[in-house]
Amino acid sequence: MPVHRCQIDHNHDHALGGRTSNDNLAHLCLGHHALKHPDIDDRYRWTARQLAGGSIEWTSPLGRVYTDTATRRVMFV
Repeated sequence: MPVHRCQIDHNHDHALGGRTSNDNLAHLCLGHHALKHPDIDDRYRWTARQLAGGSIEWTSPLGRVYTDTATRRVMFV
C-alpha cells in the first residue's frame, strides 16, 4: 500500500506511554491497523513490534509470528 494511503500508528500505544518517535511509528494500511486496534477483543487482536530497520513483527492471536520486511526503495515521480 502506498504510504500516502496509510495510517500512522504507534507500535507501543501512545495512551500506554508510547513515544511519538520514528522508532515507534509505522505506516499501516487500514486493514492492518484495524487488526491491532485496542477496541478489538483480545481473542482476535494481533500485536505488532517494530524491529531494527523498520520491519514489523506481527504476532497472531494464536501466537504465530510473521515478519513484514521493510523494503528499501526510493521512487521519484
